Amino acid sequence: THFPWYHSLPIVGGFMDDHVREAREHLDFTDGFPFRSPHEQVDILHDMRKEIEEGEMPLPSYRLLHWGTLIDGAQRDSVVTWIDQTIARMQSAVDTAQ
Repeated sequence: THFPWYHSLPIVGGFMDDHVREAREHLDFTDGFPFRSPHEQVDILHDMRKEIEEGEMPLPSYRLLHWGTLIDGAQRDSVVTWIDQTIARMQSAVDTAQ
């Protein structure tokens, strides 16, 4: 994890560390792509899409410390399109394998 300079501030650093810890409880790329099956990946992608559409990703408290991280407009549309295309490819691969 790469932190901005203000991570060295005691209260801010602790707050950011909590964000990283909580995020890794849900999705941890530390050791590569951690999923056991494509079904898990599809579920996580559906959850991501929902959070982005509802304006909950990234978390408002995260955006306070990481300026410019709001996903909106064309960027949101692009991410949602990528998620939809990825889900379709994964579901197609699962259907083909069955």
